[in-house]
Amino acid sequence: MEFDTEDPATRYQNGILSDLEVLAIKRFKNGLDIGFVESWIQQVNDDDGAPAALNGFLRRAFGIGPVVTYSTKLGKSQLDLSGRWVYDFDVSKRFEGDGFNFTASLKF
Repeated sequence: MEFDTEDPATRYQNGILSDLEVLAIKRFKNGLDIGFVESWIQQVNDDDGAPAALNGFLRRAFGIGPVVTYSTKLGKSQLDLSGRWVYDFDVSKRFEGDGFNFTASLKF
């Protein structure tokens, strides 16, 4: 759940946003993992202070895409890499576009 505060300059506040993701991954012994992610973003209440033309601006989106991760040892340290691409579809009252996310972590 995502809660936003009111913008004092415009007296506008976004509604509460819910984001649910489901992730399925097949793990291999060589440290490579592949899978997919499904995403559902839904605004659960109206924005406050919205002009009447926006009709509360309730928004939602569904997305799906691949996930690839890789884990390996670097000496005594653990290196984890992850990448995902989420293709948005069935988008209503929000920006439509693909999401890309890359992460790297080193545990030492």
